[in-house]
Amino acid sequence: MGETLADAYYQMLVQEYIGVALTCLVVYEYIITFGQEVETVWRRKMNVTSLLIVTTRWVLVLIQITLWLASWPKPDIVINDLLVALGYLQIALFSALRAFALSSRSYVIFTVVFMFGLVPVWTDTYDEALSAYTWLPAPFNICSASPHFSQAKYGMVFVTRSFLIASDVIVLVITWLKTYRQWREARRIHLHLSMSSCLLRDGTVYFIALLAMNIAHMATYNTVISPMSNIINVLPGIFVVRFMFNLRALDGASATPSASAGTPSQLSGAHFAVPSHCLGNIGGTLDHWQRAGGAGPDVDVDSAATCIAGTSSDTHDAGSAERCV
Repeated sequence: MGETLADAYYQMLVQEYIGVALTCLVVYEYIITFGQEVETVWRRKMNVTSLLIVTTRWVLVLIQITLWLASWPKPDIVINDLLVALGYLQIALFSALRAFALSSRSYVIFTVVFMFGLVPVWTDTYDEALSAYTWLPAPFNICSASPHFSQAKYGMVFVTRSFLIASDVIVLVITWLKTYRQWREARRIHLHLSMSSCLLRDGTVYFIALLAMNIAHMATYNTVISPMSNIINVLPGIFVVRFMFNLRALDGASATPSASAGTPSQLSGAHFAVPSHCLGNIGGTLDHWQRAGGAGPDVDVDSAATCIAGTSSDTHDAGSAERCV
């Protein structure tokens, strides 16, 4: 009994340390990206993407506030749980909108990805609604929620978390299919565009990171106090906000009259993105080459932009085709 209590106290102490680190990360992230928020959200026309940025950032902050208040009264624990569920909903909406834009506005893909992303919200909300709240005496001195799910029912929890992983996989597959077509078209017109460069610009790294965290969360979910619980509530939101900041910044650069008409991001964006006044450029590519200050190896930026844009239409003339090869 003593060893069990000591183990539980140690796990809780580790979780507290992780919580402090994540709170510092959220505050630091909010401060250093506040200028980006002003530039890419408040000085632009509002759309779904900009609203998702603002709400996701505030949910991250409120989760950290209620996390520390949740050690005491039951209402604060419930509010924190609801905010965490809202965070899952935001990630699901972002993934669904991204898949929707990349799949040529397929409502079937949007619905599947969104519903898969919502499964953990439903199961977690149901579990929290039936949980019992008890006061743990010293050395804990906190109000704790006892989950409704027993150890025998953790198999169902794994199944529900698997839907979240499936959602990430669907988005990755759609992204890779689009990226492969772009890469194949670039090779057809003799542009030396590496697959690694394409994968950087299409956001693959972001979604692989989300997938890895969801797998780690499921792998540690059956412990008394999961070390991934707080991490999975914070890092995906930060990744998604950073991803959307990048897209909004690129969208603004493309709209600026002084911007170059042949940047590598526009090169892929003309063929890859599905713009919308409502959604913004959530289906666009990232501007890693622009941030690096170069156009990548062996790529003539001006001719590349002309060629990619031209090959996406069947109406380009023979002279243009000759200049592309």
